[in-house]
Amino acid sequence: LRVNADTFTLYYNGNDGVRPISSASDDATKWAQVSDDQCVATVKDNSVIGFFKEGYAVDYWTENADGSGEKYYEGNQITLAADKNVYAHWTAAYSITFVPDYPDGATVTSGTMGTQNIAIDDTKPLNANQYKCKGYRFAGWSSVVVQETTTAPAILTGTYVPTANVTLYAVYTREETVSGG
Repeated sequence: LRVNADTFTLYYNGNDGVRPISSASDDATKWAQVSDDQCVATVKDNSVIGFFKEGYAVDYWTENADGSGEKYYEGNQITLAADKNVYAHWTAAYSITFVPDYPDGATVTSGTMGTQNIAIDDTKPLNANQYKCKGYRFAGWSSVVVQETTTAPAILTGTYVPTANVTLYAVYTREETVSGG
């Protein structure tokens, strides 16, 4: 998509990674990330772009599919003089699967989440919770099914360093209701 003669597009290529297509008009390899007035693109994190490759995470983007050429990391700026392709460079990673584990009787209002890959020996923030249910507040993630344990689970929030593939279960607390009077 070209807005005018002075605007160029940065195209992200998954380089053997796949991206779930959310609509028929969505093209998995093209993402415009350019400022119209400066022709400078800011490299986005793959969590925004959304490519997936089982057992791998995008370490950085490169100029060439074979990994050669300039490396681009999240937040780097690229001055564009023409349309440009960047290719995902994959590194071994652990997969984190998120499960909603809604409280019994809760009314689900929304939520789907994909798997998150974090490179081995890397620390990343956990993906933001997308699971919502009426009358409950999300408290964090647990590595055990909260409804099946009698002990309080460790609650994970913020950054996480996986040591293996893991399934994390959403933990909820009941919202307090205040009645007027």
